[in-house]
Amino acid sequence: MLFRSAPVRALVVNPADGRVTTIDRNGFLKVFDPINWVIHLDRQLAGNPHLGNTELCWQPGGTRLAVSDGPRALVVLDGKTGTILKRLEQAKPIGGADWHPDGRRLLVASGKQILTWDTVTGDTSVLGDLPLPRNPVLDDARWLPDGQVAACRHGTIFLVNPSTGTIKPLPAPPAALGLDILSSTGLAATAATDTGVYIVDPRTGKVHAMFQGHQARAWRAIWSPDGQRLLSAGEDGARIWQVAAADPETVAEYHAVSLAWRPGKVGELLMGGSGQARVIRPPDDREVAIYKTGAPGVHKAAWSPAGDRIALRSEEHTSELQSHV
Repeated sequence: MLFRSAPVRALVVNPADGRVTTIDRNGFLKVFDPINWVIHLDRQLAGNPHLGNTELCWQPGGTRLAVSDGPRALVVLDGKTGTILKRLEQAKPIGGADWHPDGRRLLVASGKQILTWDTVTGDTSVLGDLPLPRNPVLDDARWLPDGQVAACRHGTIFLVNPSTGTIKPLPAPPAALGLDILSSTGLAATAATDTGVYIVDPRTGKVHAMFQGHQARAWRAIWSPDGQRLLSAGEDGARIWQVAAADPETVAEYHAVSLAWRPGKVGELLMGGSGQARVIRPPDDREVAIYKTGAPGVHKAAWSPAGDRIALRSEEHTSELQSHV
């Protein structure tokens, strides 16, 4: 079965009920059921997604949704009715948003500032102004399990303590591209521009492990749910890394730009790129399914919470849903 809505800028899956959520380049937000293909929410926001990053993230409980409304605004909506509950406007472009596990606060990166936004009261609290260049673009900002915040920008991790307001610059792998935090330990997986894949402690800057095997630039690294493996993707393909053994396994020799572990299936993974998405199953890392889109390139691939459906976003910003057994 197939569902299309075009042209899509961002795509996520509700962690609570599996509803697929998209926002297109004209500011239309859609929430639909991947089982019966019924659209539950279809509304247009006022802002123009063309002008900035498109943030789209569900609250941990899956009842509210944070979404960009233009380059300098973020809104929180009721996930069922689409009613705007709160709106945040900033003088500088918003570069990222991350829900706190309490489901109430949002971590927001705007210009050189990192701030928290209480989505119930509407109050904001600036955690600090980061020592960044004139026109900064943060690569990522994430909550840590201990309540601190880690942000990265061009080879530096900034550790921010919300309680004291202190900002501590720490050395990081060269131009680290995003942070994926393992909740059980607080360690971060990151890919870097030197082709390496790293495990780094964002609280100290200490590198716990480095994995070398990519022959070209690596774009992203993520933890497996059990914390025993890393998955990285780059210009020369994707690799799985056994954290203890530090031995790479090459699982695909094509340009992989999207990575996701299948819920409930330890080690089974989904990769998007080169006009198709592939499902790889261990221990022999064989392909068990290949999904092609009607448009070239797969820029985003995501599992439903049950792991039985796949949502794909293509290079031409269309989205598709396909069933997977």
